[in-house]
Amino acid sequence: QLLILKNGELLQNDSPENIYQKPANLYTAQILGNAVSITKSEAEQLGIKSNKNTVVFYPEWVELKSNWNSRRFEVKDVYYKGFYDELLLERNGVTIRALQLNSGEHKKNDHVQANIGRFLEF
Repeated sequence: QLLILKNGELLQNDSPENIYQKPANLYTAQILGNAVSITKSEAEQLGIKSNKNTVVFYPEWVELKSNWNSRRFEVKDVYYKGFYDELLLERNGVTIRALQLNSGEHKKNDHVQANIGRFLEF
């Protein structure tokens, strides 16, 4: 069990896996992982339809592949993390992060197709 507290208030009590996959609120999503948090209008710039004000996803949820619903992003920077790279991607002025398991595959200023197939709304 993992307890998430903020200012003495219990926000969530669940297994670490459940809290990571289904955080009860934005605070929990942000402290447990390297969450990307964007506004509703930024999400729309990326082709995400949201009913809430904030969209959150983890970099590992960004799929770097070309398919019918992927979007073109520019690689703004690449951070070497050992067995993977973290890519800083930009589209329509919105910056996100994604993981690339084949380290060295993409370089700064490359263009990649990416899809954010899974996200949370708060």
